[in-house]
Amino acid sequence: MRELVNPKSAESHSNFGVALHQSGDLQGAISEFQQALSINPRFVEGLKNLAQAMRDKGDLKAAIVYYRQVVSLQPESSMAHADLGFTLKRNSQLKEALEELRRAVSLSPELARAHFHLAETLTQTGEDEAALPEYEAAARLSPKDVEFRVKYGTALAKTRPQDAVGQLRQAIALDPNNYVARQALGMVLRRNGDLEGSAFEFQRATELSAAADKHAEAVLRTNKGIEYLKKSDFSQAIQALRSALVAEPGFAEAHHYLGIAYSATGKRGEANREFKEALQSRPSDSEIHFNYGVALGRQGEWQEAIREFTAVITIRPSHPQAHCWLASSLSHIGDNERSKSELEQARELGPCELGAFR
Repeated sequence: MRELVNPKSAESHSNFGVALHQSGDLQGAISEFQQALSINPRFVEGLKNLAQAMRDKGDLKAAIVYYRQVVSLQPESSMAHADLGFTLKRNSQLKEALEELRRAVSLSPELARAHFHLAETLTQTGEDEAALPEYEAAARLSPKDVEFRVKYGTALAKTRPQDAVGQLRQAIALDPNNYVARQALGMVLRRNGDLEGSAFEFQRATELSAAADKHAEAVLRTNKGIEYLKKSDFSQAIQALRSALVAEPGFAEAHHYLGIAYSATGKRGEANREFKEALQSRPSDSEIHFNYGVALGRQGEWQEAIREFTAVITIRPSHPQAHCWLASSLSHIGDNERSKSELEQARELGPCELGAFR
């Protein structure tokens, strides 16, 4: 991937940094953003990306420095002021945060998250009454944002408990599995004297919180399994992925990568079972179909592999490796004319390589 980066292009380094950041390589991303800025110190997108990466790293002081540079280059950008204000808030520089967030709201009154972060900062400084209209604006401007509505409902609970109930019920209508909303509603209902309704919401909140904890555990163990897969330590990968499924039996990602691990160790039946389990939960996931197709191809199950690669292309027509593998599978069953057509499409979209799982 690095060879695709133009060493003299700030934008190219920045784009590569974004890809690294999204893949979890935070330090690699920071290095690319820094290289982008060494080429063009006034490259705004590079500064924004580096500021966010530093914030994600936990280096708030550095993030503030870069966000200030963005603001100096784009003084009329409400987003720039909002990003700086939010980071100042996280760094407990509340007075400065209020200044930036008020500026953001002044520049763009329709920017919901600026209102929200302003409300949160006002709450931290004890200005609860001033925070209420900001929470209201955030919830009104972004009506499907559950967090905005939950925080607005919680803020209303202190002085307008009936209105709080309405806001929190709307939040739950948007996301019935939001245990924070249900817990907040339980507290308001108890304050209003509705003990039965309160008990129900607290019970649901407890159940949903436990399920969220199990999901977080499954994600953590799946990520550990993926790391073992990258090192070709299939035994440890299988162990980690199995433990993920103990935490959450229907977790598609764990089934998916367990299928890859089993296939790599020659356990065909187990691999196919795991891929099928993954697809039951996520039938429209092109990468599960693709990796299942690769596994089937390596087993010599060409008709089944064709089915999976065709599914990939139906979901994502521009998937070059799916066209490539489909061409190979068609060739194995003697359908040379269609194989040639798929190979041509694969080469138009990118390099055709019959390589490893993705």
